[in-house]
Amino acid sequence: MPRMSVKAVLLGGLAGVLAMIGIALALAILPLDALWTSDVAGPAPTTSAAPRSAVGTDPGSFAITVEGPPPLAPGVSLAATLLAVGIGGYVAARIARRVELAHGALAAWPVVLGAVAALVSQGPRSAEWSRLVEGVLAPLAGAVGGYVSRRRGSGPEHDP
Repeated sequence: MPRMSVKAVLLGGLAGVLAMIGIALALAILPLDALWTSDVAGPAPTTSAAPRSAVGTDPGSFAITVEGPPPLAPGVSLAATLLAVGIGGYVAARIARRVELAHGALAAWPVVLGAVAALVSQGPRSAEWSRLVEGVLAPLAGAVGGYVSRRRGSGPEHDP
C-alpha cells in the first residue's frame, strides 16, 4: 500500500485556501452585479463605502456598521469553493506523485473542517446548508483535481 504524504496534503490544503482568497478577491474587484444576492421582492443591493450608524434602543448604546459588498449567491460561492479545492487537490497530487485521487481528496481538509465547525457551533438546525454541501462535495472536487494531475502525468508510472 502506497504511503500518504502529509506534506502534500497540508500544502494542497494551503494552496486551496490561497486559491479561495484569490477567487474571492477577483469576484470582489470585478463588477459582476448579477452574482450578488438580492431580495426577491426588492432591487439588487448596492455597495457603499460610507459608514452608517445605528443607535440601539438603549440611550447609552451606539454602534457603527460599515456596509460592504453583499454576500455571493450560494451557487456562485459553492462553485468558487469547489474550484479552489480542485486546485488544492491538484497541487497535493503533484507534490505527492502517488495515490493522486486520495491526496487530492484529503487536500479538502480546510473546507471540511469549516463545515464541521459550522455544524458544531451553530447546531444542526441552524447550520448554513451551503457550508454542509461544501463539506460533502469538497473531497470530490479535490479528488477531481488529483485525477487531473494523474492524467497530466504526475504519477511515478509516468516518469521517465
